Amino acid sequence: MIRVELERLAEYHAGVELLFAFYFSRRDGLFRDRIEASFGRYLEAFLPVCREVAGTAGAPGDAAGSVSGDDIAAAVVALIQGASIQAIRSPASVSSASVSSASAKPASVHAEALLATIRALRPPAP
Repeated sequence: MIRVELERLAEYHAGVELLFAFYFSRRDGLFRDRIEASFGRYLEAFLPVCREVAGTAGAPGDAAGSVSGDDIAAAVVALIQGASIQAIRSPASVSSASVSSASAKPASVHAEALLATIRALRPPAP
């Protein structure tokens, strides 16, 4: 699910750029409320999977010292949104490959590297 979202950054670059341009440049509710609602729905799409990964009902503090599924979903969405901003800053930097070829410009947004980081941060199995 995360890999697909990261790979879509290059494909939908113009739409992502437009979305962030409206979100950060407009302070009135004309577009901002709709975009904010869309961001909320985007987060909600990750909740079931992240709650399953966490092995909790998703409420913060379910198990002493554990990370909730809601927290994982928030972190995943933050990572994807950060990658989206990087894709806007440097569209050529978006890559789904974990290692750039020797002749290619090094990519700063590697889907596989980001996924490996998420796996490393995954809570231990109960």
